[in-house]
Amino acid sequence: MFNLSGVWNTAGIHLNASNHNSGGSSNTQSGSAERSSAPASPGPLILIVDDSNDDRLLLARMLRRAGFQVAEVDSGEQAVQFFRDTQPHAVLLDYMMPGMDGCTTCELLRSAPGGKYIPIIMLTGMNDTKAILSSYKAGATDFVTKPGAGSPLADYAVLSERIHYLLRGRRRAGPPLK
Repeated sequence: MFNLSGVWNTAGIHLNASNHNSGGSSNTQSGSAERSSAPASPGPLILIVDDSNDDRLLLARMLRRAGFQVAEVDSGEQAVQFFRDTQPHAVLLDYMMPGMDGCTTCELLRSAPGGKYIPIIMLTGMNDTKAILSSYKAGATDFVTKPGAGSPLADYAVLSERIHYLLRGRRRAGPPLK
């Protein structure tokens, strides 16, 4: 289900799975549903959950350049399964997705084993009080407006630094990262 070339799971087992899904066919509407790669020197594993292939691509590229390992899924259901199978160090989660939305996904991730202290950053193109409050109520650690294709590169640098900051806080607050 997940393409995890070069990614290590929480038990320290190297995963080298190929990209496949239960139906044997590819997701033709939004391109590849899952994609992952690791930088030359392994960094923390960040899970990107977004139904937009373009948004996942932009975020993944930025995170890889910042030294993170990246795994991507395109639905809340896939995120919950991935989290249970291979616990990432942090999650970037789209607020508005078809099917299971970001808030429901966030609640399920928080209630999963190991989910209590994982930084979950809610991403959205919306910037209204209702979205922000519902994200925090669902258990999001932080709320960020998505850097868009036309956003300055500084937006990506800020997001990358925000992730590093939350991971440092996570190391101090919770059990050791794996």
